[in-house]
Amino acid sequence: MGIDYDKILEDIGEVGLWQKWLFFLLCFPSAFSAMAVYMYEFIAYTPKHRCFVEGCDSINPQYEESHMNFSLPWEEDSASKCQMFEYSAPNLTCQEDSFTQTQIDCSHWVWDDSFLVNTATVDLEMVCSTSWRRSTAQTVYMVGMTVGSLCFGLISDKFGRKKTLIFTSQLLAIGGCLPFIFQGHSYPVFAISRFISGLGHAGTFMMTFALALEYVGPSYRVLFGIIIEVPFATGGLLVGLISYLGVKEWRTLALVLSAPNILAISFW
Repeated sequence: MGIDYDKILEDIGEVGLWQKWLFFLLCFPSAFSAMAVYMYEFIAYTPKHRCFVEGCDSINPQYEESHMNFSLPWEEDSASKCQMFEYSAPNLTCQEDSFTQTQIDCSHWVWDDSFLVNTATVDLEMVCSTSWRRSTAQTVYMVGMTVGSLCFGLISDKFGRKKTLIFTSQLLAIGGCLPFIFQGHSYPVFAISRFISGLGHAGTFMMTFALALEYVGPSYRVLFGIIIEVPFATGGLLVGLISYLGVKEWRTLALVLSAPNILAISFW
């Protein structure tokens, strides 16, 4: 005859001080798993941008420049993000009569850095003809979540919830820290980091949710299943707050939001 785990919890107490402490500890991986999701809107934020116009823009150009009125086509009330007018002569003088009305694609861009100093979209130039990179990177993240959802439930049944939670938390740390470690402008590194983060997110929140319910008795599981979502939402809010308070470089932001997952080793 198998052991009735729920009956044991009913006998010893469905929610005791120890169970509340364990639930409190689970709030941290719940919050950190949310950060992996919501950070993408900040690290891959697409700022206002326009073509870099050789001959008109300096080495460190500003987004707003007077030559925009004649060097770039306008779309309603803003300059084109992806095209510029072609020069009529090879001397590249920044005058209105130096440009034709022929529109050509940008090769480089000038970015508005008033909100964030730097983002993955800026570094990897994921705009215009390569804008597919930005959506593809998030699709890769979702693929990671799918794989993690399929695998980590089975893994946790075999090796235990706690060990799996510690492992998936380290995946979150690795995925978020990769772009900071490999500083080159490499889209494959960025995509791989998003896949690893997707794996970690799925496994971490699955284990957090499962443990939050399994630690308490049957009559409290609905309540604790709802409450464990609160730190998840809080983690999402913290992403915006940390960015607002001054972490405005995307690699550093990903590092700050991901590295604390290493502390999950202390759960051992």
